[in-house]
Parts: sequence; structure tokens; C-alpha cells
Amino acid sequence: MYITAVVSLIVFVGLVIFLVIIRLRTGNRIEIKNTDILLAIIPVVLFLLITGKITKFEFGMLKFETVFKEAASKKIESEIITLQDLPIRSVESDIKLGINKIPELIEKKTEALEFRLGYGRYYGPAIRDYLNSLAAYPFFNYIIINKMNGEFFAIMNAQHLFTLINTDNSPYNPSDLANWLNNSDEEIISKLPGTILLLNAIDANTDKNDALKQMEQIDVDFLPVVDDEKRFVGIVDRSRLLSSLIVDVSNRLND
Repeated sequence: MYITAVVSLIVFVGLVIFLVIIRLRTGNRIEIKNTDILLAIIPVVLFLLITGKITKFEFGMLKFETVFKEAASKKIESEIITLQDLPIRSVESDIKLGINKIPELIEKKTEALEFRLGYGRYYGPAIRDYLNSLAAYPFFNYIIINKMNGEFFAIMNAQHLFTLINTDNSPYNPSDLANWLNNSDEEIISKLPGTILLLNAIDANTDKNDALKQMEQIDVDFLPVVDDEKRFVGIVDRSRLLSSLIVDVSNRLND
């Protein structure tokens, strides 16, 4: 996140320098307006407000704080990304059956695999085959872990999990993961690096600012979204939220 702030600051300074150069070369025929500078500084100010580094920003007669609060208080409902075709119990104990399903998942551009705690039939080598095959594709991003009753338990980055259980000398391997899933070992699974649990999930009524603060607090780039019955409905991505905030603020400044 700090890298984002540095990049945003560099972009802002570069844009201002560019505008100054253009104005000088055109003999001051092009005027640099306050709104031009405001639009350039928005990413930096958003970062500082979200992380609590500042609580208010004023530019001339315009109070940026008010505009930001109006944009940030909007619900995340329109920003939820739903994941289609989550295959339930996709990694079967029959390794041949599992391998036969992989081309179908690739054809559908499956974004996530769903596992069920306590299913009892997960098989380490089959999990390895699934991850080895799907991790090569950019559309495969998430591992969803639910309880047998459908209640959400955890989500993790699929590429991260793939690396975690395929790295030499790693304390984790596919067979251990299969055993933890089969035996509903919630304690061990919850401690796997990069795991986002139900307690960090949000709902569709969460506002954008709170969602971004939650991401900042636990240092992640996305959060799971659940419904009233604690069932997984999708994710909210940091970059998408920030983009929507910038658009909302820009629209308010231009009103």
C-alpha cells in the first residue's frame, strides 16, 4: 500500500510538472486550474485519508473531506465481484476422475475451487494435479473453503497456496492439506499464511471506506463478502474500490 502512495505521489508531481511545461511552451495560454491539481492529487489524498494519516484536506474554498466522506460512505454492493461456477467437491479421491475434470474447468475459466471441511474424500496428489494445472492460467485466483452446511469458513489466493504447498522444504504439502480438509482441522487451516477467515468477511452493506480500512488492517488486497446466512457471495477488490472512489470524488468535484 505504501508503494501505491509513493507511485501516486510521483504521478501527481509528474503531472503538475507536465502542466507547467505545457503552459510555459504555449505562452501561458493554457491555465492550470485548481480542479486539475485536485484531480491529480486524489490518489495520494485517498491513501492518506484511508490510512488515517490525515483526517481532513482543504483546497481553496473546497473541503475535500466532505466530498471524500460522501463517496466513501457508499455501500460496496455494486463493487462485489461474483465468482461463477464454483465447483463443489471438485477434487475427488479418485485421481482419474479428478484429472478428467480439469480440462472442463479450464474451458470454463474457473476463477476458484471450493473445498468442504469434513468432506472426507480429498486426496493430496489430486489436489496437486488440480493446482498444477489451473495455476498456469491467470483467471484462476481463489480457493474457497466452506463448511459442510455451506457456511463460509475461509478464502485464500490460489496462486499463493500453489506456491506454499509446492516449494521445496516447505512445511506444507498437498497430502497434509487434504488431511486437514477431510478432518475439519479448522485451527491449522486458519493459520495457513494468507488465509482470510469469516471474522474478516464483510457484507453488501459495508461502506467503501470501512472495507478499505479492513484491507489495510489485515494487509490484504481483497475481502470475502458473505450474506446474512454467512454464505460466500463474492469478493471486493482493493483496486476496484479505489478506482470507484476516485471516479466518485472526481464526479463530485466536477459538479
